[in-house]
Amino acid sequence: MSDVTHDATAPHWDVQCEQRRITIAEFSRQAAPRLEIALDHGRQAQLVLTQAASADALAAALACLPQVGLLPAEGGLPATLPVAESLALALTWEREPALGSSWDQRLELAFGLCGFTLEESSALSRQRPLDLPRIIRWRLGLVRYLVRPPELLVLDRVFAGLAPAEAGPVRHGIAVFHALYPFRAMLRIDLAADDARHAIAPMEVA
Repeated sequence: MSDVTHDATAPHWDVQCEQRRITIAEFSRQAAPRLEIALDHGRQAQLVLTQAASADALAAALACLPQVGLLPAEGGLPATLPVAESLALALTWEREPALGSSWDQRLELAFGLCGFTLEESSALSRQRPLDLPRIIRWRLGLVRYLVRPPELLVLDRVFAGLAPAEAGPVRHGIAVFHALYPFRAMLRIDLAADDARHAIAPMEVA
C-alpha cells in the first residue's frame, strides 16, 4: 500500500477519472490532499478514514465510475439468490462474448484461487450468500473480480470487525488478486480503528 489519508469532518468527496487516472479529494477541505491513482500501473493505495459515514460516501462515489469494482466486507453479491445465480447476475453485465467456453474454466480457476475445492464450490453454488459466514461471502465476491477484474479494485473496509486471526483469508485474497493481475490498481478503504487492530503499517501520509 502506498498512501494513507485521513478524512475531515464532512463526508463529501470529489472523485474523477481523466486520462486513465482516478483522482480523489475532499470537498470539505481547502487545499485538501489529493490521491491520484494511475490505472494499469498496478498501484496499491490505502485511505484510512475516521468516520464510517465518510467511508460510505467515498465508496458510493467510486462505485459510480465504470472503471471501478467495489468489493465490500460482505462480498457484494445479491444476498437472497443462490450463489450460482448471484455470480451469474453479477457477471452478466461484464461478460465478454469472445470468452466463449473459457468462461467456465476461468470461474473454476477463480474458485480454486479463493481456496474452494470443487466439492465446496458445487455445494456453495446452491446456497444463498445470506446464509453463509461473512468470510465465505467475501471470498465469493472476490471470485467475481478474479474472473472479470476491474481497472481499479476498491476494497471497502474488508477488515472491519475481524479479529487478527480471522483476517488471513482476506490478506490471502488481496495477495492473489495482485499476483494474478499485477497491473491492475487497488485501493483499500479502512477505518482507523480497524487499521490499528490489524497493524496495517502506513507508508505515507498525504
